[in-house]
Amino acid sequence: MNDLSLSRFLEGKKSSVVLITGKIGSGKTTLLKGLLNDTSLYFRCDLQHDKIQLPRFVRSMNNTNKSKISQDISWEKFFELAFQNPNPDKKMIVAFDDFQNLVKSCTSVLTIIQEAWLKTGAKNNILLLASGSSRPEMEMIKERMTALMKPTEIKTHTIDSMSFSEFKKQFSGLPIETIVSFYAITGGVPKFYKLLDKNKDIFENVRYFLSSPTIVAYLDPRIMLNYDFHDPTTYFSIMQVLSQEEAKIGLLAKRLGLRTHNLTSFLDRLRELDLIDRILPGTDENPDKSRKGKYRIIEPFYRFWFRYVYSNQEALMLNKTDSIIEQMKIDYPNLMKKTMINIIQEELKGKNEIFDTYTVSNWWEKDRFIELLALGERDVLFGSVFWKDTPATPADLHSLIQESHFVAVPRRIRRDNYLIFSKSGFSKELEKEAKKKTETVVLYSLDNI
Repeated sequence: MNDLSLSRFLEGKKSSVVLITGKIGSGKTTLLKGLLNDTSLYFRCDLQHDKIQLPRFVRSMNNTNKSKISQDISWEKFFELAFQNPNPDKKMIVAFDDFQNLVKSCTSVLTIIQEAWLKTGAKNNILLLASGSSRPEMEMIKERMTALMKPTEIKTHTIDSMSFSEFKKQFSGLPIETIVSFYAITGGVPKFYKLLDKNKDIFENVRYFLSSPTIVAYLDPRIMLNYDFHDPTTYFSIMQVLSQEEAKIGLLAKRLGLRTHNLTSFLDRLRELDLIDRILPGTDENPDKSRKGKYRIIEPFYRFWFRYVYSNQEALMLNKTDSIIEQMKIDYPNLMKKTMINIIQEELKGKNEIFDTYTVSNWWEKDRFIELLALGERDVLFGSVFWKDTPATPADLHSLIQESHFVAVPRRIRRDNYLIFSKSGFSKELEKEAKKKTETVVLYSLDNI
């Protein structure tokens, strides 16, 4: 079994419906394929006309069942046949990948499924699996199926991104900096990190990926995202801008030559697919009305691809990958710094050794910026991250403390705490001063991750 939380649905003789959600590239298809056996039916849903998609589904069913069902049948008849289990004593899986595409292309499909399910599927020991990347769309589908298919209960299984602590276990034995660099461009997405060669550094791995047309095609986000966007041009342009920097909607509009109100629907769609999110300063308590929000790419791999590959397509086509690698090497300290900020934010969430946190973010106000800001019931933590070849010094701590004075924290806060992360350790003077401070000062290095 690939997933223990789904294994219970393979037991017994009760028919079940499970909707699988997760980000693009999170492993939904891999999970589905791992559950299938020789008698399972698998269908890849696309935005195709019925006269193209339905015959394709029938051909797939014929190939699996070694049957000769006519391709000239209705959706009603197709689902009746799909839900017929020749051996009801054994669980039969019927899986629809990217199910939201079928719902879009055939608007009556949920009603058709309901009728076929109540007629045959619910009685035949069927496990109906349907995957999708858009959370709002899959939530809508769940609501409609729940209303239509009573008394069958519709369950949801979500594939979450892998945390850094989980990711680290995949590469145990490697230097921690190497593991962080792997995480910096692949995140916790199996589709991407499973291609990494543990015996090569991050630059050698990227060079190998970009030199292989097969791998380039496999990794290219444009191929995956084309299934979700009718007109991908603006979406890809937004992703390219955000791969360079976090940006407010006004800056995005300026860079793309569009009006602000014309961008809203594109940004909303990208957020639905968990490709980008909107972040606010950690002290902002009115997100809906705030004008300080910035957009950013969530997944490290998409940020890497649009920053280095999508913007250097000529170099890729001419096999001049050295220029892409050189750009990555120049950006490496900044890339690792941003990755460490994300990792530390993740480790600070909830219970930690400093205090229980309610919110973890960063903070900005005009040209001022603090990389880590965590709020608890009575505590606040301010943090700075340094990825440089020299140890952090007392001046780095003093600068952080000075900058923290500009942050308007909630009135309930009574204690200030500070965190300094340094890739190259700390000067003896900083270590001594940290111990003398009345406030808590945490010195954090790669060994603490």
